[in-house]
Amino acid sequence: MPNPWILRLAILFALYATFLSVYILVSPLPAIHLFGLEPYYSTPKSPSSLVPFITIFGGRNFALGLAMLALYWQGMYRAMGTIMICCTVSGAVDTVVMSLWGMAGKAMGHGVGCVLLGLTGWGLLESENAGGREKRSADAVE
Repeated sequence: MPNPWILRLAILFALYATFLSVYILVSPLPAIHLFGLEPYYSTPKSPSSLVPFITIFGGRNFALGLAMLALYWQGMYRAMGTIMICCTVSGAVDTVVMSLWGMAGKAMGHGVGCVLLGLTGWGLLESENAGGREKRSADAVE
């Protein structure tokens, strides 16, 4: 069983991804600003060209959030940690995009979130690995 604090943080990441994605899918224009991009308009009444992008982003995060919650529910913490570590790739890309084209200060938030996500995933993997190592060591002693 993982450290309770690491597990709580992992659940918070999964819930955050899921609920933020619902917000993105329901309100894409405000979500563009929340993400850190400026919703540019070609005319005052036309939708932003970023709406398809942010909607895809919302769908991606919704699927990943649900996957992490399902893995938690099944007690598959190691797999949950693996997904979280893999998600740091998209978080790193988000950070680079924000630093190049985003609003000032948003890249730092994406970067910190990316690092915390990776460390949480690593914590889930390590706690499960430690349990497996202890069991193998106990089996070897017998």
